[in-house]
Amino acid sequence: MHSHNTLTPWHPWLRPIARLLIGTLLCHALLPLSALAQQGAVPVSPTDQAQIQRLRPPQQRDGPGQSARTRRPAPASERIARNLALAHSLVRALAKPVAAPGTGAFAIKSASGQASEQQQLRALVQAIDADTDMALAEFHASRADLIEQQVGPEILARHDQAETQLRIRAQTLRQRLRAWQSQPDEQNLGAIGQFFEQYPAARARNPLNPGELPWGTPRPTTAEPASSQAAWHQSLYADQKVLLAQAGTTIAGIRFDIPPAPGTAPDVADLAPTAEVTLSRAIQAKAAQLGNNPVLIDNWVRNTVEFLPTWGALQNADSTLQTLRGNAFDIASLHIALLRAAKIPARYQFGTIELPADKVQNWVGGTANAQAALNLLHQGGIAATGLARGGAIERIRMEHVWVQAYVNWSPGRGHRQGGAAASPPIRTPDAHLQHVNPNAHLNAWVPLDASYKQYRYTSGLDIRSQVPQDASALLNAARHDDSTIDTAQGWVRRLNHAGIRAQLDAYQDRALAYIQAQKPNASLADVFGHKRIIAWAPDVLAGATPYAVVLQGPQTTVVPDALRWAITFKLYASANDKADGAPLLSQSVLFSDIGSRRITAEGVAASSADQALIGQYVANATALPLYLIRQKTRLKLDDRVLAESGPQRMGDPQWWSYVLTGPHFGSVEEDFKFENAVGDAIAFSVDATGIRCQDALDRAAAVAPDTALENLHQFGLGYWSRANEAGAIMANASNVIAYRLPSIGLFTSPLSVTYSWGIPRTGQYRSYAVDIRRMSVAVTGVANPAATREYLLQTGARNSFLEGRIFEEMLGLAPGAAASAVSVIAAANDQGVALWQLHAGNLQQYLAVTTVSASMQQQVASAVANRLEVLAPQAPVQLMRWSGQGFIATDPQTGAGAYIIDGVGNGGELVTCEESVQPLAESIAQRILTSIALSIAAALLAVTVVSLPPATPALVSVMVMLGISSLTFSAHAAPNPCDKGSKDCHRGRFQAQGGKKGDYAEESTTWVQPDPLTKREAFVLIEQLKAKLTPQQLKVREVAFFKAKRAIAGVPSGGVCPRDWENSRAFYSLNNNNKNNKNNDIRIDVEVFAGQAFKD
Repeated sequence: MHSHNTLTPWHPWLRPIARLLIGTLLCHALLPLSALAQQGAVPVSPTDQAQIQRLRPPQQRDGPGQSARTRRPAPASERIARNLALAHSLVRALAKPVAAPGTGAFAIKSASGQASEQQQLRALVQAIDADTDMALAEFHASRADLIEQQVGPEILARHDQAETQLRIRAQTLRQRLRAWQSQPDEQNLGAIGQFFEQYPAARARNPLNPGELPWGTPRPTTAEPASSQAAWHQSLYADQKVLLAQAGTTIAGIRFDIPPAPGTAPDVADLAPTAEVTLSRAIQAKAAQLGNNPVLIDNWVRNTVEFLPTWGALQNADSTLQTLRGNAFDIASLHIALLRAAKIPARYQFGTIELPADKVQNWVGGTANAQAALNLLHQGGIAATGLARGGAIERIRMEHVWVQAYVNWSPGRGHRQGGAAASPPIRTPDAHLQHVNPNAHLNAWVPLDASYKQYRYTSGLDIRSQVPQDASALLNAARHDDSTIDTAQGWVRRLNHAGIRAQLDAYQDRALAYIQAQKPNASLADVFGHKRIIAWAPDVLAGATPYAVVLQGPQTTVVPDALRWAITFKLYASANDKADGAPLLSQSVLFSDIGSRRITAEGVAASSADQALIGQYVANATALPLYLIRQKTRLKLDDRVLAESGPQRMGDPQWWSYVLTGPHFGSVEEDFKFENAVGDAIAFSVDATGIRCQDALDRAAAVAPDTALENLHQFGLGYWSRANEAGAIMANASNVIAYRLPSIGLFTSPLSVTYSWGIPRTGQYRSYAVDIRRMSVAVTGVANPAATREYLLQTGARNSFLEGRIFEEMLGLAPGAAASAVSVIAAANDQGVALWQLHAGNLQQYLAVTTVSASMQQQVASAVANRLEVLAPQAPVQLMRWSGQGFIATDPQTGAGAYIIDGVGNGGELVTCEESVQPLAESIAQRILTSIALSIAAALLAVTVVSLPPATPALVSVMVMLGISSLTFSAHAAPNPCDKGSKDCHRGRFQAQGGKKGDYAEESTTWVQPDPLTKREAFVLIEQLKAKLTPQQLKVREVAFFKAKRAIAGVPSGGVCPRDWENSRAFYSLNNNNKNNKNNDIRIDVEVFAGQAFKD
């Protein structure tokens, strides 16, 4: 097994990190399970409560003395906005489109299961009808408030225009609702559906396309290596012509006493900066540190920078210098930049090369066979082919790029500085001797390749065989008296989450004890093995490549456009504009320009009137009148404006897509699944080569992460770095080799919009979300091709959990605050919701009982129809302030997958307590490790080592998610001080836990509020919890309740923070030290997640 060269010592705080490795091994061990059964039933949870909770406007805060601009819409307006959104959702449940979205073609669903939805829709129709006139009157009356605020005539005109539109739309919908109420047939329901298609009551949803799974490997290139000059020229330039350099006596500061002959002379372009060859201060300083000498430069780059087997320019020289890894293009760009900074002319050299297969196997990561090496090359986009002899691949031919440098060759073969030959000596501006010989006949163009190298691989500890897992104990721990496992229908309910966690903790302890016994203060490299570059530092340049050049192709001074990776961002005002190819904004950005820089989109005031209106609301309002504000959407790279759209109404829908372009990859346009609105703050987070923790820390040190846009960018860097570092550990544990390929996610602080008949009425910022649209990796088993599938399944689930966990870790929140597909699965299990492993054989049974939305049902059914394996809860779930639904769809053949949550796509979401008229901004902290430490590795390792007896697929899948849901990706969470007042959320929970059969309870009451919880409020919540229990459940917990109330009463008057309360304290009814007592787990848990609690 192999690892990147990470030698972090082991420290006592390793336990939180160990869980990550447990997750890997849990996945690895549980995925092969196939049959285990119990029978039982599961209660159906109605979807209405989840919908209402999600759509309910934030709590009214206004007092009688507040000004008009701080007030929310009047009560009828709030009610009708909420009811319109619920009606929109119910129409989706009763009717489904049979044509492309936006055409308005609807067909009624089958009669079964409609009665409840129709009854709810009838009640909503009556409520909407009753509130319509009052809501319109309230809107009309708000004009007086605007006049009181002394807004200009332009703003008043917008108000009047919106009022006219509202009246027309309200009347149209009222007529259609009444018609359906009189005759609830397909035609009238379709008319309502058409209205909501045209005037949505909530953000539109972009469903999963089962043919475009966000997580997985790319389609490997099938291109053959170029075999002629014409083929190379076509690959680089198509029909363009290349001009030869001309001779001269002085070239960009290089002095010649005897000029070079035509055809061999360097050109000004051989010393110029380009998009990839950045001659920054850092580059110049490194060249000077290496004495501006080509031999030292060549040796340093070759012996320092890790090679990645991908094709095309992804980084510039600065980024490669920072990350110390890159493909042949990136390493050549760094090499050329250092040479040009030293005033040594240098070019790119393209060609087709041939090497022994074992050398390539070592070079690309240490595969056990040539086919695995070719798999990596092809997934990375490198044209390569195996040359066989006797049925075995003996050599590999591939396209490649290296460097040609114009050096002082005779005498010294590049080691001597040629400026010393002149009298007086010729020096560069930084006082170094000029390297190029002033007598041009003594110089030569010499091939240099610092990307090609060999590695020494060292094996780690054999934990799998030396620390075996107890498979039976793990399976037994997953079940308790309240668990139901239905193999006939394919669902499970209430697996023992705590029992699984306890087994993983126990294994982690054994693994860490074994590691400590074998090698105290071990590093990751000691545990898993490592790879190190075999250093080679000759005193002179070789003058030839270390491999056979089959065909030497063109030389260039810049990377041709055809060999550059680029991403084009496109913004559309509507789905129709998207279909017509008419974007509001389109801007292409080279990957080499991005690095760790921030790509963002934000709304800016379209005029001085808009800016003045926003300014009136910033000071003390909690919501903006979106229908009055016009914004332009501005796309930026750090602080440089790249493009800007025309004015749009704030809160109106927007559609973002991107076009990814790369050599041997082609071009593909994909939509982000998170539906944005005008005014959303967005960071497009791009990972080209595998962002690591140190990269994120370097950015945080250079740019304060306390603005809204930098917050989002730091979330992205934190996500990719954690995913990549943990992925490297999981690759080692799974015995695979994996490399990040160009990937992108959208991180946003979106507007929460309240719509009135399709018009965005008010909005505020109160959440974060992430949509990981493309997460691509090149991966192959070191020896076993099947290991690739297992790795993708493991890593996909871990990445999904991280899509919510990243917000919790960087904002210092307790686990469970944010949603992701994995956390939804875990919450569903803990809340007693049945979890189904869906396939064609049981899909109809699931659809007959599920209460998830029609949109979610359609996505699940589409995934099953495309032969994906789907894990889905039967009902929506509640996570603190988030409620909704989600599912996981994976390809059983490849392990690729999608991890979907409602309204976001393949991502995560955090709903905060804060409500702001500006995008959320926090003083976040990049509390990530420079290297993921050993206990995370131990956590990932825990159950990869086990081989379990057969079990039902649903049991296996849920156990995987429960194991992953306790992972930690940081050694320390971000601080969450108690002194931030009402801006922080104050969260916590009382839980009745434990027991057997009739005594068993798992009920809770929670608090999530802007002000600290008082002792009086805590006692009220305790009484509410008691009311949820049966007399028997309450009787056995009387002592526990008494202990909890006594502890709360004894809290100092200022209250406690989570750290003072140790986050969670358990109060038992009996003496918990009595291990023989079967009821010693009957208890009351009091958990303080964030903020303050129990103030006087």
